[in-house]
Amino acid sequence: MRPIWINCFRVKITKPLLEPKEKPYLISATAWTVFIAILCLMNSKSLPKFGIGFGGFDKVVHVFLHFVFAVLWSGYIKARGKYEIKQAFQVILGSLLYGVAIEIAQALFTTSRKADIVDVFANTFGAFLAIVLLLSIQKRIKN
Repeated sequence: MRPIWINCFRVKITKPLLEPKEKPYLISATAWTVFIAILCLMNSKSLPKFGIGFGGFDKVVHVFLHFVFAVLWSGYIKARGKYEIKQAFQVILGSLLYGVAIEIAQALFTTSRKADIVDVFANTFGAFLAIVLLLSIQKRIKN
């Protein structure tokens, strides 16, 4: 006699969690996010020296890091569906909150770093610049 299998939990998958077009965006955005955390939490003495010695260079680095952060997460959101003002502000808010979390982690878990509110402003400014650029490009493409 053959065993009778009863399927108690029928699950119909209507859409995969990640579409193939979304994966590269998610992987690159996540990798960049982890890269920012590692860079911002590692001992500052072990960071490479570039010979650029003007005051505030670290703020330029923060602007750049979060500019790329915003571009990558915006790309992921756009790959998932629509990307408009609401989603753009969500990316800026994500950058702000991530920047605050990194600064808190620097204050609590590192000895060679200290929390700096100006870094948070630089992070948010970098994300804002990226969003302005992306939305203006998107508007030009539509027209």
